[in-house]
Amino acid sequence: MIHNLVLKAVRSDGLIFHYESDDWRTTSVTGVDAADIEVSKEARGVGDGAIITGRRRLPREITITAQAQNHEARAKAQGFHNNRYRVDLYITYNGVTRIARDCELTGKSIPTKNVYKRPDMTIKFLSPHADLFAVEGEQTSFSKSQPMWAWPHAFRSGAKRNFSREEVATEKVIEYLGSSPAQPIIEIESQGYAKSITVKVNDKVAVLNVELKKGDTITIDTYRSYAVHNNKILALGMGDDPYDFRQFVLDYGDNIVKVDAEAGASALRTSIEYIGRYDGV
Repeated sequence: MIHNLVLKAVRSDGLIFHYESDDWRTTSVTGVDAADIEVSKEARGVGDGAIITGRRRLPREITITAQAQNHEARAKAQGFHNNRYRVDLYITYNGVTRIARDCELTGKSIPTKNVYKRPDMTIKFLSPHADLFAVEGEQTSFSKSQPMWAWPHAFRSGAKRNFSREEVATEKVIEYLGSSPAQPIIEIESQGYAKSITVKVNDKVAVLNVELKKGDTITIDTYRSYAVHNNKILALGMGDDPYDFRQFVLDYGDNIVKVDAEAGASALRTSIEYIGRYDGV
């Protein structure tokens, strides 16, 4: 057993396999630390040294070695580890859980041994992502409800507050602690009339030339690089060159996100959700 390390594989059809259980004990794991880095170079035409031409982090190769606690466990492991399915590998270390997503099975070894000895198992996965992902998304709102009571009260989470007022802001500072940039989903809902919405994430700006009325929504998915206005995709930019929302990223540290309007900014209610990306657990 590896102290404080717990692994769980969730197959694309929903089946789950635990590598630390009554049936199995994890003996070693590799590939869950920082991804390997590849630096490309070419020789200088004149002089010593080289010219750096590029850099990238490589996909993750994860190897798990475990020992069965009984011979019945071997048959279950053989059936579960099937390369027809992808796997999300949940890695928990010291109370922190990260996910290696979209893993492909690249190797499996569960050899026969003396029946009086516990069989070993070696499983190899390849994740196409250099990052490990947070289990849940972080969500933050630009507005909050401020109680108006003259003395302290306790409020149930999610319940509507009587005698309160809503504080609305057009700007929010988001502290992001991931080791790789995160691409947020920005949700904008209008409580009234608003026109020409400006969205700014750090130094990147986009202007949405739309008019909103009460109940209208805009969703900006920065990973897929499109905006949706009331279930209709907005084409932004000049001619056939839409705005590239992939420029909207949250980097390590404080990020300033601003959502404003030419008219009716106070009617906008904005929330942001993102999933952290990390070099390791």
